[in-house]
Amino acid sequence: MKKEEKIFVDIMAQFMHPETNDIELIPLTTPEEWVNLYNISVIHHAIPIIYEGLKRNDFMEQIPNEVKSQWRASAIGEIIFQAKNTQNFLKLYNSLTECGVEALVVKGIVCRSLYLKPDYRVSRDEDLYIEKKDYETCNKFLKEHGFIRDDVDETDIPYEVSYFNREEGLNIELHTSLFDENSASYGHWNKAFSKAFKNKKEVEIDGEKILSLSDTDHLFFLICHAMKHFLHGGFGIRQLCDIIKMSEKYDSEINWQELINKTKKLNMYVFWMNLLDIAQNHLGFDWKNSSCPMPDSVMLDSEALLEDILCSGIYGKSSSGRIHSANITLGAAAKNKSMISSIIYSLFPDKKYMVKRYPYLKRYGILIPAAWAHRLFHYRKELKSNVDKSANNSIEIGKQRINLMKKYKIIN
Repeated sequence: MKKEEKIFVDIMAQFMHPETNDIELIPLTTPEEWVNLYNISVIHHAIPIIYEGLKRNDFMEQIPNEVKSQWRASAIGEIIFQAKNTQNFLKLYNSLTECGVEALVVKGIVCRSLYLKPDYRVSRDEDLYIEKKDYETCNKFLKEHGFIRDDVDETDIPYEVSYFNREEGLNIELHTSLFDENSASYGHWNKAFSKAFKNKKEVEIDGEKILSLSDTDHLFFLICHAMKHFLHGGFGIRQLCDIIKMSEKYDSEINWQELINKTKKLNMYVFWMNLLDIAQNHLGFDWKNSSCPMPDSVMLDSEALLEDILCSGIYGKSSSGRIHSANITLGAAAKNKSMISSIIYSLFPDKKYMVKRYPYLKRYGILIPAAWAHRLFHYRKELKSNVDKSANNSIEIGKQRINLMKKYKIIN
């Protein structure tokens, strides 16, 4: 790890375990390193966490003034915005339940509640998981409460629909399934959550009660969610921290054997175990005193995975090269394709993928060769751009990430 990455990870460890963590931070020495650390905190949506950590460790005098001023303003702004969003969401949720809708809150506010300082763990939206029969009720409710819905095909509502309230700044992601049912890479994961509503639990946050997934289902969902983004462009350290905090807080309530069985069935057990290895080596996770069994015959070699996490940013969108590489890794995951086949698929995706950017294919599927040509034209322009040369690395990044998928037994 670079010095900036090391101090970033160490502060995240302190944030997770403020009462027991005694890591001594090694300070940075150049303005460039401080700028790099700030940028890492930005792409991982951890600005308040890292700023507070630097302040707590008496590093304020060492940070260049212009960087410190921007950092402080961003941190305060995000904390205030998050606190406001939390209250707005809880108020909205209470009103929604009065309509008779049983909505399960996942990630977001539930994960924030696991930390000593919840509003420092910011999230851009709140996710609600509902049954399909309740979609129209929720859609009407949100519109009546000032939310604007993303454009969707009324005849084919997607599994996830975004709603945004400009006045409050609150964004709601409404899910009728936890994963895209049409995805060849992970659509089948939904079957593992068939009893989610039956097994639901009540959680109290800021004195308000909300419904969420059971502890076992929620931890499994967080693992699956990390895996989903790993199959795309990657995922950030915050998702790993959520997995650790959920594991620690609900240790005795979680059915660990059920999680082991499910992750093995879906080829994510080795991936999960290496996440816990990172947690143990770098983030203060006490695996020996956890109820989660340590593996007997699994390769624990997690440094390459940690490097990928640090490079990816919050959802693997830290660079165009990483974003474009997603089709290569998704192609490999969907059908265990060879490297060459996956690269070809990334250049010429199927209609299901292409229709998202070229809606005319819904009615005129025969035009997919024209859409491919259009896509390659724009991609070639991006490759030549001096603004983001990282796009040139998309195939190389895709190859590296397929090797990681093989290393952690996600694909053969």
